[in-house]
Amino acid sequence: MRATIERGASGTIERGARATWVSCEAVLAWRAASDATLAMLLARPLPYNLRWAIGHGTLVVSAALPPLPDIEARRLTWLAAAVERAAAAEVDEVGANAEVGANTNVGAAALETVAWIADHKAWRASGPGCFAIPGEPDLPPVTAHDEGSTLRVARSVPLLPARHASAVVRAATLHAALRLNGAMPFARVALDDEAALTFAVESRVPLDELDEDELDSVLEGVRYGARFAAGALACLRHHVVATEYAAAHDLPEPGTAPGAD
Repeated sequence: MRATIERGASGTIERGARATWVSCEAVLAWRAASDATLAMLLARPLPYNLRWAIGHGTLVVSAALPPLPDIEARRLTWLAAAVERAAAAEVDEVGANAEVGANTNVGAAALETVAWIADHKAWRASGPGCFAIPGEPDLPPVTAHDEGSTLRVARSVPLLPARHASAVVRAATLHAALRLNGAMPFARVALDDEAALTFAVESRVPLDELDEDELDSVLEGVRYGARFAAGALACLRHHVVATEYAAAHDLPEPGTAPGAD
């Protein structure tokens, strides 16, 4: 299936075999942003799998829907509007667009559905909303948590804390996380602890009109996204590798971006 692309004044919708992507170029320019600002972009809680990402050298806001007509019919208009608002945000407005669906008090039912899907995948329940995946002992479990109006599905990226990371390690890691977000459907890389430079892969799904196909796509996106992110980010813990990465991607010298600490 060839991708079909719709370009509008405020963004792009690209329909492919694996996902329908909604994207919009951000007002912010990543080269002009300090590491603290990039960290803020990665740390903000956002609806669905909305994320800031670097694609083709440009900072964009994007999100992905499973390529299923019923899901697109329910979510596309809302998601496109959320992407457009986030992309238009200035630095001091970032994170102001984390609105989600109305609280429908169906979190318990959603968690039961997650458990049912996980059981059919032969994932092993290791606690409420916590599922270990056979054959992946090197990765943490996938978790599901009712946040009131959304269901957060997440998996920690297995990285040792890097509280004393050099400036180039920090810069390279943040840049790599934003690049990963440009290629990961149904989930995003989120900064979990800025001081330790640790991450999770997550998605926040509105509980209204949630169905099994959508949840299954989210669970698989989080599962494989964490493995993908672990392989890409772990090597950047090494100063030499991070330095080579920074040179290859022509990253600004640490501390030279406007507003840098």
